[in-house]
Amino acid sequence: MKSNAEKKKVFMNIDPTDLMGVHELSTHLGVTRQRLHQLRSNPGFPPPLITLHATPVWHRPRIDRWLASWSRTPGPIPKEK
Repeated sequence: MKSNAEKKKVFMNIDPTDLMGVHELSTHLGVTRQRLHQLRSNPGFPPPLITLHATPVWHRPRIDRWLASWSRTPGPIPKEK
């Protein structure tokens, strides 16, 4: 677990608007939280910048670099009612 001083160093030169939690990240990627959980298990997915208590926090530029190389495959087509 990182100390408060170590956590502070991580955030020194980061624009706070570039930080994303699970909700922001799933919205940014256009996926559900469940799909985000699946994506996180892939080896190439960027790890969180830091985890605060139980909340992972990602840095948008790192996610955007990954997103540029993501070969997105659509999920199942919803059945018509």
